[in-house]
Amino acid sequence: YSAGASAPAMPASDDLDVSLPATRFGGWALFTNVPPGDYVMRFERAGTVCNQPIPGFGFGADAQGDIRLSVFAGATTANVAAFCP
Repeated sequence: YSAGASAPAMPASDDLDVSLPATRFGGWALFTNVPPGDYVMRFERAGTVCNQPIPGFGFGADAQGDIRLSVFAGATTANVAAFCP
């Protein structure tokens, strides 16, 4: 995960911190070397599904908050963001 920020009003850092168990304010995650296949992604904060996914390439969440995407070998296939209250 990126280091992000420790509070909402603070500037977020793009530095990577592999010790973080989750994203922080303004943070992001990067998944590399994912085997090809179909996947389901879900954004949550403190066990609550984030209800505002912002898809980067036409991916939208279903009623349960799941975003379905396919991974292809040797390709950058998606970027998806979400706002969590």
